[in-house]
Amino acid sequence: MGALGVGLSAGALVGFLKDGIAKALEAEGAFTQLRFAVNAATDDGFGRYAAAVQEATAQTAKYAIVQEETANQALQILVTNTGKLSGSMENLNLVFDLATAKNIDMASAAKLVSLA
Repeated sequence: MGALGVGLSAGALVGFLKDGIAKALEAEGAFTQLRFAVNAATDDGFGRYAAAVQEATAQTAKYAIVQEETANQALQILVTNTGKLSGSMENLNLVFDLATAKNIDMASAAKLVSLA
């Protein structure tokens, strides 16, 4: 019975590590897409706006009680669809208000806000 318990514990640990790695890769992918969208929307490139983008997504993550990666994804959708970084950062909280009020996912809410 002891070997079975060790085997189950090792299996659980491997599953936990794989899940953590997958989430880290997903977060990096979302940030890369956001960086690309900001570069496309501005002439100055992401570096100039990195601090403002990080502050906006951190504040929204705190406001909406979501991970920063989720706020990054919402901002990426807004910037990609509007081509405007400043307006997208201003509307970031609205995305999560709409998602909550209408019981829809964040991506759908970001698309609706970006098209308004």
